[in-house]
Amino acid sequence: MKDKDYLDSFRDFLYEGSLSQKWEELPNFVKKDMLMSVDDDLGPDYADSYLNVSWEKIPEDITNILSGYKELNETEKNNKVDTITMDVPLFIRLLEYAREDAQTDMDLHNVAENAIKLGLDGGILNMKNYSQLIGQ
Repeated sequence: MKDKDYLDSFRDFLYEGSLSQKWEELPNFVKKDMLMSVDDDLGPDYADSYLNVSWEKIPEDITNILSGYKELNETEKNNKVDTITMDVPLFIRLLEYAREDAQTDMDLHNVAENAIKLGLDGGILNMKNYSQLIGQ
């Protein structure tokens, strides 16, 4: 995990509800980071192989490692809400993208995931981030 917030999100994931259901609800970039954290050498292969599969189809040795994160701090629980801060020009351009350029609902979900990922450091997103947000 590259960021303490990711680890906190993962802890929340493990505390609430079934692992299978929570796995399905996680954004792909969080799943990818979790899978890559399992093994320094094989993590990228795990991310490629298991990013878009159900929890039940991930090999048990991998899910056991992922589930092991629960023991890192069983008493601490963080219910932070994901937030994104951006300047007005970027906000207007993203509205234009949503109306004119996005082809599917998934395009908008990908923009949201990218915005959350780029905004983890708490900085203000601006037009310099536009191509990263839309995945170009």
